[in-house]
Amino acid sequence: MTDHDSRGSSAAHAGLAHGPAACSTLATDLDGTLIPLEEDPQGAQHQALREIAHRAARGDVELVFVTGRHRESVWQVAAERQLPRPSWLICDVGTTLLSAAKESVAPNSGSPSSGSISSVSTSSGSRSSGSMSSGSTSSGADNSTALEFTSAADDYRPVLAYEQHLGQQCQQVLAAEVAERMPTRAGLTQQEPEKQGRYKLSFYCAAQQLEAHSAWLTDWIDRQSLAYQLVSSVDPFNQDGLIDLLPRGCDKAAALQWWLQYTGRSVNSLVYAGDSGNDLAALTGHFRAIVVGNAAPALVAQVQAVHASCGTLEQLYVAQAAATAGVLEGCRWFKLL
Repeated sequence: MTDHDSRGSSAAHAGLAHGPAACSTLATDLDGTLIPLEEDPQGAQHQALREIAHRAARGDVELVFVTGRHRESVWQVAAERQLPRPSWLICDVGTTLLSAAKESVAPNSGSPSSGSISSVSTSSGSRSSGSMSSGSTSSGADNSTALEFTSAADDYRPVLAYEQHLGQQCQQVLAAEVAERMPTRAGLTQQEPEKQGRYKLSFYCAAQQLEAHSAWLTDWIDRQSLAYQLVSSVDPFNQDGLIDLLPRGCDKAAALQWWLQYTGRSVNSLVYAGDSGNDLAALTGHFRAIVVGNAAPALVAQVQAVHASCGTLEQLYVAQAAATAGVLEGCRWFKLL
């Protein structure tokens, strides 16, 4: 089961039954996953998005966005693509955790840290890109249940306990300090300032040079004894190579694990959906996982191989449908929706 012929469920092809119906949270990547692809001639992906939004508005499922985008970019794309409102947002490739105001909870007694949730500081510029609305609500959602996402930047607050946790992970070495120490390398360009973070340093490169630049950076980090690690992927829109330096042990899966413990939720309550390389850790973690139909065959094979070696194929669903429709397909398989 290492190619697209296996799409339609790794569990099914392994002769396994559906996973238990204990799930309540959909954690999902955005680009190439929850966001409909530009090519949607039958409208299946947009219809799937409306269905997911409707069910979330009704309280049938809790949404957590898990994305490599920075927060302002999330506000913008959510408004443009009429995305439903999540209860929590993990962005910047797992280095930022934001809570909707209504989700401001005291840390679980067994949480990783006892830090508080603070209000997010925003400017008038960030507010202008943060207004989100549900848009069209036909085929599964109506105006009474559709979610409206307005003043998004004011509605979400960073979880300071998580930021403190990341500081411990990288021995309090800021990403800006790493940038100052790093020698220049031809073909490796720092991303825009708004795409950098306190504990995240991001670069562009040509996709065909991604492996070489990644190897060079990994070697340099090791020689500097920095508590950072590298995550690389290819932008699905312009095919740029993307490289992120993150605190060691930080990725989408680790962020979700921390969030589960912080909020007192069970790992069995969550389904994760993704499509690309920076979803690999979450797709092969301890969660039930959906690989959408537009994922690269190499990623599908890698995810299946890990689950097969761990004896957890029943936790993996490889969708036939692309992007949003694949997310809905997987949610139905796991009886989340």
